[in-house]
Amino acid sequence: MHAAASRRMFAEDTAHLTAKFAAARGWTLHEVEFPRIDCCFAGPHKRSIRLRLWCDDWNDQPPSIEILDPDGSPVSKPLVDPNSVFNQGPHPVTLRPFICTRGSREYHTHQSHGNDLWENVKDDRGKYGLGGILSGLWDAWIDLREG
Repeated sequence: MHAAASRRMFAEDTAHLTAKFAAARGWTLHEVEFPRIDCCFAGPHKRSIRLRLWCDDWNDQPPSIEILDPDGSPVSKPLVDPNSVFNQGPHPVTLRPFICTRGSREYHTHQSHGNDLWENVKDDRGKYGLGGILSGLWDAWIDLREG
């Protein structure tokens, strides 16, 4: 995708990601600037996690998503996820824990999901726009158990 078009689509998809919106959900937005979204989920009695979405080539490619501790370092303690969205990995490319759900580059490039193409879902901008992807990850985070 042309860099200017990717930047424009990123801006459209993130226009609603304001500090007020984030605070209402218990999110902290550390950065929302092309090509990155850096967001921390926190809540009472929940383990905080930070996700960094790399949205280069948006939306020809889904974002690559890093799972981090709140300080921005790689996740140090396993996440117990009954839905397997927060996969302990290692991912065959990154060799790290990864997000294993539609809308993440790691999911769509994993050999076990070779038939579930990003091309088939990327035009559903409600669910697979950047805000929809973040909201889906927040829902998965709510279901996490302490590990």
